[in-house]
Amino acid sequence: MATYRARAALAAVLAVLLVTVPGPGYAAGPATLPAPVPARATMDLGALRADGVTLKGSLGSFGQANAYTFQVADGPGTVQVYVGDLWYDVDVLLLRASALPDDPAQWRGVACGVGCLASAPASARRRIQLVEPKGLIEAVDNGAYALVIRPRDEADFSDWREFTLRVVVTPPVCAVTDAGASGYRLALAVTPSAPRRADLVTLTAYVLPPFGDLFEIEWSVDGRQLGQGGPVAQGLAFDLAGGRSGAHDVRVVARGVRAYPDPDQSEIPPTLTVGCSLPLG
Repeated sequence: MATYRARAALAAVLAVLLVTVPGPGYAAGPATLPAPVPARATMDLGALRADGVTLKGSLGSFGQANAYTFQVADGPGTVQVYVGDLWYDVDVLLLRASALPDDPAQWRGVACGVGCLASAPASARRRIQLVEPKGLIEAVDNGAYALVIRPRDEADFSDWREFTLRVVVTPPVCAVTDAGASGYRLALAVTPSAPRRADLVTLTAYVLPPFGDLFEIEWSVDGRQLGQGGPVAQGLAFDLAGGRSGAHDVRVVARGVRAYPDPDQSEIPPTLTVGCSLPLG
């Protein structure tokens, strides 16, 4: 009799557990029921520099807008924004933090007006990736900024599909070239921008979207090859200038040599060239 009562009690406990323990996938209920969708999500990325930050994000409904705030402490500089691995098109706005409405419910409808530094145009499909990555490159001073990411077209929207966001703040870029329909751009930074003869000068090339491994890089000054490859070249200002004072033409060529690793995107990126002046007194 005691054994029967013990078995009955155990069965009752198991029945309660099966009812109250949530299923996998959602903390609030069974896997077949979606979690409540927030109207927005926000994250502070902190003070950004050249190493930047890379993270995954998603949007749970067409009405959601995500805001990512960050600070520039070593300006002036250039902020570079990449939003890729997209399943559908999105709006990307770069704002001064003061232009971000205090009411998060307004983020979905905020326009690129006063305090907006840049917005990304519509993306083509099957260009570089399934949906062309978003890219922004803008000059910034010290201060606080915000990125707003939100769905663009409701017909194409697919909830909870992840995207990749990368934000970096680099030394000031002196020139940018745009390859147009290919979707690629090449930027150049010269640091310091007005060196003395004995200063170490760093030349940095930035490929946008940040797929530099698809390119081979060549550097030259006044048409003279430097013999250095890769996205960074360095030398004493006097040596880079060939021992001559005046303005010198720094040029970088990025030659596309391999396609993005997607069987549907077999096109080799184009050759991009950009140059800046290097003054030496």
